[in-house]
Amino acid sequence: MIHRYIMPFIRWWIRQLAELVSPRLLDFYLEAGEAAVLEIAGDTFALHVRRKGVLMRVGEGPWPELGHTLESLPNLPQLRLLRVPVGHVLRKGVSLPAAARRSLKTVLGFEIDRETPFEQGEVYWSHSLASATKDRLDIDLVVITRRAGDALVETARNAGFAAAALEIAHDNRRPTLIWLETPNLLRFYRPPPKTRPFMTMAYGLCALLVIAPFAVQQVRSILADRAIAALEPQARAASALNQAANRRMAALAFMGRPNREKGSALEILLAATRAIPDDSFLTSLGVQDGQVTMAGSSEAAAKLLNALAQSPAFREPVFDSAVVQSEADDFEKFTISAKLAAAGAP
Repeated sequence: MIHRYIMPFIRWWIRQLAELVSPRLLDFYLEAGEAAVLEIAGDTFALHVRRKGVLMRVGEGPWPELGHTLESLPNLPQLRLLRVPVGHVLRKGVSLPAAARRSLKTVLGFEIDRETPFEQGEVYWSHSLASATKDRLDIDLVVITRRAGDALVETARNAGFAAAALEIAHDNRRPTLIWLETPNLLRFYRPPPKTRPFMTMAYGLCALLVIAPFAVQQVRSILADRAIAALEPQARAASALNQAANRRMAALAFMGRPNREKGSALEILLAATRAIPDDSFLTSLGVQDGQVTMAGSSEAAAKLLNALAQSPAFREPVFDSAVVQSEADDFEKFTISAKLAAAGAP
């Protein structure tokens, strides 16, 4: 289960961290593991395995036999290094101020353009610190042209040896590696068998530490969604009550608001209900600019104009539209407009 779900994430995480680690630290770390080192000399090869810094030859012969040799060594380390022949390597000693340590890679990139016949983009390169004082840094710069390096890599790959880095050997000190790809530490470094159970526990703990905050956040989000869903009916009910209250307040404000020509809307409604006969009723009433519009139903709508004309509150009542007979009952639907008496006064 861990290898199926956790390990892919751990591998991706390690690859991201490896890009932030100094190449020098990566070299030291990988030395604790194992590496297969291929050396090409003309039409022959020599295959070595390095364990804990000790190089042991495991195969050699004519170049066409390299593929057969690789097949006969199924437990060959996953880390494959291609040793560059001495004739392909340009070595250069560079002395720099101690302050250059903070941006050493950038400074050395400029030094390649200045101190070698090549531009930085034309070569593979790396460096090692030969000595350092308070004021100066002595750097060993190693350079191989990309044309020569790519030719070696392609030749080895065609024979079944996919190199992750070029190796430049030195006398009496550790070799320099020029990485062709970002090192995958979980692939190249194999911990001792006795430590693998502890490594599995460590991977699981790391995954737990990384995943736990996201899991907690997800649980909180689920709980918040549930709380919101539980409160939603109450929120809808509160919104409906608020809207109803607003409508009531608007109606009360309208009914109590004084009209500049004739009192309040409530007084105008009272005058209209007193004027119309008992066989009639209103369904709506509006007042605007001294004009009253009322709609309703009546058993005899024609009598309403005369009734409203006799009221002291209204003048010149007229039908706004034709009287319509209701299909559901015997009532006639009407819409009448009239002027307020005060508004029509000279």
